[in-house]
Amino acid sequence: MILDLNSMIYPAIDYVSNEVIPKALGGDVATIAMIGVALIVLFVLVVLLVELTAWVVGLLKRFVLFVLVMVSIVFFFFSFSDKIFSPEPDFTLLAIGAAGVVCAIIALAISVISVKREMQKPWYQKVQDLKKKMKEAAAEEFEKELEKKTAVAATPAPAATQVQQPGMLSKQALTTANVLAAFHDRSLLAVLSYMVVAEFGVFSGVTVSAPNETVGLIFFGLFIVAAMIFIKSTYHSYLTGIKHLTIALVFGAALSVLLGYIWASIPLEELLSLGYFKTNSLVALVTGLAVSLFLGSKA
Repeated sequence: MILDLNSMIYPAIDYVSNEVIPKALGGDVATIAMIGVALIVLFVLVVLLVELTAWVVGLLKRFVLFVLVMVSIVFFFFSFSDKIFSPEPDFTLLAIGAAGVVCAIIALAISVISVKREMQKPWYQKVQDLKKKMKEAAAEEFEKELEKKTAVAATPAPAATQVQQPGMLSKQALTTANVLAAFHDRSLLAVLSYMVVAEFGVFSGVTVSAPNETVGLIFFGLFIVAAMIFIKSTYHSYLTGIKHLTIALVFGAALSVLLGYIWASIPLEELLSLGYFKTNSLVALVTGLAVSLFLGSKA
């Protein structure tokens, strides 16, 4: 593959340096025109790449989230089916599993909708830009018609109307922006749904926990610091991000203890002590926080 690539690159460089550039410097019109067209095409490609990069990254992030949710659900359902058809099923465990099924459905629906909306974002943005241009054109046309019907010395009533119309449009645009901004940060329902699915997936699969409490505690502390830095740099509202992190941390810790005790049969004494930091419950908590906050954020 490298040889084929070199065989394509080197002849092209040789052709440009020995054929195209000398002809252009010599004043060959066709060569100069060809270079101009090539530069225009290159400029268009760069502009498209810059505009699409953010969209592609967002789409990729949401697709990765969808895949993680699907993998967690598959692991969870295999594990849950084994527990359902066991000779002596535990009804408490079955109730928790049923709640996990509900959360899995919610998380899957949210991830699918998220991918769909991200795929439609370029078209939606074009529609919004078109609406904005139509509003601006309507405002300009209104002002022109108003000027035609108004005397040179404007009366107070038309002047007030002229001032109010752009203000009304600005207020409407501001309201729309505020509404869209309100939905920019991921909702708490999505954060908690992803948390539940991720933790069920960890307990249902094969995981590697920390070798001892000290390593687990250090790892957890570094993760929390990284989570706060991530929230600071991505969430529109830092307070909203901290609220999500705090609630998800409390909820996830309680859920990891519950699942560790009932689902993974870890002794409760170990889960309620520093021994927690060397169990799969810590892995489930960190995984749930990472999926729900990192990949779940809309920023």
